[in-house]
Amino acid sequence: MRVKPFSLTMALGTAGLLCVWAPRGFAQSPDWYKFGPAARYQGTTVYDANSDIMVLFGGQHTDTTSNYNDVWWAHNVVNAACLPPCDLQWNGPTNMGTIPSARFGHSAIYDPVNLRMVVFAGATGVETPSPCLNDLYVLENAIGSGGTPIWIKLSPTGSPPPIRYSHNSVYDAADNLMIVFGGSNCGSTYYNDVWVLTNANGLGGTPAWSQLSPSGPAPSVKLKLSSVARVPDGVILKTVPQPWEVKGQLDDAPPNSVVP
Repeated sequence: MRVKPFSLTMALGTAGLLCVWAPRGFAQSPDWYKFGPAARYQGTTVYDANSDIMVLFGGQHTDTTSNYNDVWWAHNVVNAACLPPCDLQWNGPTNMGTIPSARFGHSAIYDPVNLRMVVFAGATGVETPSPCLNDLYVLENAIGSGGTPIWIKLSPTGSPPPIRYSHNSVYDAADNLMIVFGGSNCGSTYYNDVWVLTNANGLGGTPAWSQLSPSGPAPSVKLKLSSVARVPDGVILKTVPQPWEVKGQLDDAPPNSVVP
């Protein structure tokens, strides 16, 4: 039986492997063609719906355990209408200012109005345990339009979250807030704490960290969070081992705390 050619794009964010595959030929012996960045896991991807561009940052190579701090753009992610081999037109910027150190297990949020991607924390190196971070960077003109993409290191006020990786962050576009939950300190400590960063995109004032103290039973400590779901004035957290099971809901999150 012969099957029609098709293409598949996977962008699994902080907990996933990003691949672009294009199988074709007979069902008994298909051929695979691969395009784009090197294989990796625990990188981040954000998506700009207006330009149909996906932005990839960082991650760790699946075989060599080398860490990355590269930026890649994939064009026509949703609107591509092509048969394999289907090149998603990968490219990336150079000469980008103060580039974050290579890392994996970080988080990224995206402001589609100001074209800014914000990267928080992650792990570096290949030691056991890997050194963890709690630094904060913003990439201006993250999709390559509106000006030259430039990395800027942010210096928020307030006490920052402890160092961590494999956490999750979401963006409240209405109030310019980043909400951080969970993760690990690259050792034996796992978190179920919640932090909020105001002026998260670096605009409108100096960013500031504060920790929330929600009432009610908190979710158990979580590592390698994979997704959030949109609910009115709250955030639902999910985890990799059972990705469709709701693990906890923060009802008292800042208003409109949603993924853009």
